[in-house]
Amino acid sequence: MRAFHPNLITRTNQILRHPGFAGVLGLAFALGIGSSFVSPFLSMFGLQEVGMRPAVFGLFMTVTSLSAIIVATSLARWSDTRVPRKVMLLLGATGGMLGYTGYALVREPL
Repeated sequence: MRAFHPNLITRTNQILRHPGFAGVLGLAFALGIGSSFVSPFLSMFGLQEVGMRPAVFGLFMTVTSLSAIIVATSLARWSDTRVPRKVMLLLGATGGMLGYTGYALVREPL
């Protein structure tokens, strides 16, 4: 069995000691927790609570997925050229928080 390369261990230690690592780890954890609560029940929520028909719910999920790809790609390009990544991470976390709040409060699909 081959041991880890020394540079990998050194680089991992550098990442773990970075001052912003705990914040990024916390944001990723919060996003994962939010997704784990929403994702399994999203179809039931859309069909039963909001009253969407299956075809409308399918359209909703398609539009949601496509818009997520477009927004993520746009933000990635913006992050590479204009805005620091830390700001982009905070913007993404805020957007996720607003999105989940919308799921909690909005009952009209249009």
